[in-house]
Amino acid sequence: MPKQLRQLFATILVYCQLLDHQRTFESSSEDRKVVCATVRDVNDCLLSSGKCLQDYPSLPQLEEFADISVGGEQNPLLRAERSFNLEQLEATAANSHLLNEDQRVVYESVIEAERDPDNNDRWFFFDGPGGTGKSFVLEQILARVRLDGFIAVPVASSGIAALLLTGGRTVHSRFKLPLGLTEVSICSISKQSNLADLYRETSLIIWDEATMAHPFALEAVDRSLRDITGVDRPFGGIVMLLSEDFGQILPVVPRGTDGDVINACLKRSNLWRELKTLRLTINMRVRTCSRASDAADIEAFSTFLLKIGEGKQRSCQPTWYVLLLGARRICGVAQ
Repeated sequence: MPKQLRQLFATILVYCQLLDHQRTFESSSEDRKVVCATVRDVNDCLLSSGKCLQDYPSLPQLEEFADISVGGEQNPLLRAERSFNLEQLEATAANSHLLNEDQRVVYESVIEAERDPDNNDRWFFFDGPGGTGKSFVLEQILARVRLDGFIAVPVASSGIAALLLTGGRTVHSRFKLPLGLTEVSICSISKQSNLADLYRETSLIIWDEATMAHPFALEAVDRSLRDITGVDRPFGGIVMLLSEDFGQILPVVPRGTDGDVINACLKRSNLWRELKTLRLTINMRVRTCSRASDAADIEAFSTFLLKIGEGKQRSCQPTWYVLLLGARRICGVAQ
């Protein structure tokens, strides 16, 4: 059973109603050692959805293959982080020459910190308005770290943003953050768990859309990583890259005033002083636009968004902006 088929089988188990689990499984199984590897991988896929093979007793169980060694890492989380497709990583890293001057400063700062444990600049806030290429830089960093043989854990405050990062998960899923955060909250991660072992092996954590998170979330992660790693430094000494733009989405405070929202921002955390800010200022959407008229429209729209984010756009008349999406021209009105 190829890896993609194993993932599909686990998805079918979770979301569909199979009449005969065992028959479906055996129809794609080979010799016993291969079946053992398949069972292990299917269980890994189920674990990511909050289930396991024991929820499907008609299927072969891991205990049935205790006499077989399939080799490799036994921790499924570490195994997943070390099984990225090398060809895809190399294809991504091959585009590093496309980094502009601002992007290269961010890239080299993070990679240098990840490679040098004695580097004191190990915790960063990566700031950049829309269109400056934050996602491109993050993918370059992830590819480089993984090609070097280290573990990089990408998370995001929202599910949509997590999907844009290779191997990304939501921060609540990956760190087991409690729903009711307080100033003394910790993550629900046992020091003896596979997840704790993952963080003890992690060199870099990327947290996208971090500005959506409450300071208590950041402090809970910091508190837990110090405890897991046994290192009394911010985030347990792991290189941390927080990414987003304060001009976009801030924490949601139900029925809160403007002051309540400001007090819920990351800058109110004591950890903020530990972060080195890296900024992108070059709008790559404008730079890569082939038509001057389209570039002017995109530049005007970007300026308009910046003014909104900075609170400088007090009022405006309805204006049509034509945005390019592939070969299509998408019209939208900003009022």
